[in-house]
Amino acid sequence: MNKVEVKNLTKQFGELLVLDNISFNVGDGEFLCIVGPTGCGKTTFLNSLTKIYDIDRGSILISGEEVNPKKHRLAYIMQEYSTMSWRNVRQNVSFGLEVMKLPQKEIQEKTDAALEMVGLDKFQKYYPNQLSASMLQRVAIARAFAVQPDLLLMDEPYGQLDIELRFKLEDELLNLWRKLGTTVIFITHNIEEAVYLSERILVLTNKPTSIKASISNELPYPRNVTSEAFIALRNEVTAMIKWW
Repeated sequence: MNKVEVKNLTKQFGELLVLDNISFNVGDGEFLCIVGPTGCGKTTFLNSLTKIYDIDRGSILISGEEVNPKKHRLAYIMQEYSTMSWRNVRQNVSFGLEVMKLPQKEIQEKTDAALEMVGLDKFQKYYPNQLSASMLQRVAIARAFAVQPDLLLMDEPYGQLDIELRFKLEDELLNLWRKLGTTVIFITHNIEEAVYLSERILVLTNKPTSIKASISNELPYPRNVTSEAFIALRNEVTAMIKWW
């Protein structure tokens, strides 16, 4: 069963064709990673999904309906820290629930659950300037999962973190994904990260961007980055990406 259906997606800016007739599906509960050359249009694709950009041709369906941010629960985690400095951890996590105008009791319960899931329940009164880099991203992840999104979009969310923190947050993300069954589209320029996280990898071409390959990732979780199978898949994906 497909959660997302992208059909003939085309987007250009003036004379510059960025996304060229892209079509693919994402299964319900699937963890999909998208990789490709820098500047190929990965972020443009996510911005089209969320209707930040209007597309020129094609369609994007969620659960069989045209994507509508006012109807579908979309959560978007970016590389830059997206916490609001004037709200403490709890208030940041509850923000999406407040926008949805849920009953106060439900907001409280969902916020409590999200804080506990990411291990921030003891830090809920802290403000962003009191938090480490990994904790800031945990706040963003908790806020995203709190609204129980139809689709979680992640645009290189760990790109600014060191390797140890990145692996820790990747493991936390996988645990939440398995627990909640959320559909995830995760964009990264890091091939190892894509192989570590994904059930499937889409490899994009340079602009004008199309899909070069869709690779099923059947490595068992938890994944060993030093195993022969892991290295072989990483090398296979790397060989497909041309940076020119």
